[in-house]
Amino acid sequence: MFTGDSAYSVAYLALGNRSAADAQLQLAFNHIEPHFLVFHETAFDDGHTQHFITGSGGYLQGFVFGFSGMRIDRVGVLTFSSKQPILPPLGVTRAKLRGVHLLTSSFDVDWNDQEVCLSLRLDGAAIELRLPSQPSTPITSAAICISSQPFEVAGVGYV
Repeated sequence: MFTGDSAYSVAYLALGNRSAADAQLQLAFNHIEPHFLVFHETAFDDGHTQHFITGSGGYLQGFVFGFSGMRIDRVGVLTFSSKQPILPPLGVTRAKLRGVHLLTSSFDVDWNDQEVCLSLRLDGAAIELRLPSQPSTPITSAAICISSQPFEVAGVGYV
């Protein structure tokens, strides 16, 4: 069942089982039609489905919530675990989530195997970067980069 593959990938990454997560991600390629790169519901579909949008969404969730490690923790706060963000397989050296929305702000999360960078996208409210045992750092316009470690991004004033 293809829709579940991405959920398993996210779960394996949360548990720190990279090889199992990569194997689940690899299964998605059996569902992609090679000529137009659209997803089919069954592996190696013979044309019965035009485009399986749930499969596409699940694949994206693997990146958004799997490899980035992002979780919606509580109102106004996103957490990024100690096991992520990590880079996807297949030779990817840098990944970026553009336009992550948190309350009235939009920001980018850009990472490689050494660091994570956060930058505010729009003129919305400032957000805060929170690291364990350190004071909060406001993110207003310039990108802030940190070494890969657990962190939170919060709307100003949210606990």
